[in-house]
Amino acid sequence: MTIDYKIIGERVKSSRLNRNMTQAELAERTEMSDVYISRIETGVRSPSLNSLIKIAKVLGTTLDSLVHGNTTTRLPKVYHDFAYFLSDCDDNEREQILENARMFRMMLREKS
Repeated sequence: MTIDYKIIGERVKSSRLNRNMTQAELAERTEMSDVYISRIETGVRSPSLNSLIKIAKVLGTTLDSLVHGNTTTRLPKVYHDFAYFLSDCDDNEREQILENARMFRMMLREKS
């Protein structure tokens, strides 16, 4: 099986555009250059696995959907939005946000 990096690039671009994100924004969030993102999207560069994982995380999608186009495991938009929101947080910030979210969920459920 050969890997078609042009198709992967098209999927990255499509996913980025679906989230109304520019190449510069994706580059900043993934700590890559916008030139590198552009080259990935056009299939000129073959991204490393690490790069694809970072891109998938920021775009709130799965590695599988970028590589294989499998969309059966697509998450609701709110999950993508939340992943994007957390993408520039450090581990400590993510842990604090998660703990606050747990407490907030408990409060919501108590009111129901």
